[in-house]
Amino acid sequence: MYILTIKDDGYGISSSKENKGTKQAINLARKLGDHFKRESISPHGTLCELTWPLATSKGFIRKVIN
Repeated sequence: MYILTIKDDGYGISSSKENKGTKQAINLARKLGDHFKRESISPHGTLCELTWPLATSKGFIRKVIN
């Protein structure tokens, strides 16, 4: 399984509303066959994680991203 993790130490998530970037990440995760999560981390900040299976072919990834 591939895991892309991005953490920051900003203000965190101020709303449950999904903006454009989150929606795009969720859509990409669906196309890759796995999931995306976004959560606040303590005491402040945000964690975003995109996972997808090893079996996903490079050609498919290129097609999804382009």
